[in-house]
Amino acid sequence: MTEEIYNILSEYNKVEKIIIEEVRPETENGIRNLKTYRALM
Repeated sequence: MTEEIYNILSEYNKVEKIIIEEVRPETENGIRNLKTYRALM
């Protein structure tokens, strides 16, 4: 992931902010939606 971020930054000089979201397969109540989890990954 880090390497790809560096590639993007070298291609686009005007990137001011990068936001990375952590994707978790479980919610607080233990319900899983693997289809959504895979799509987000």
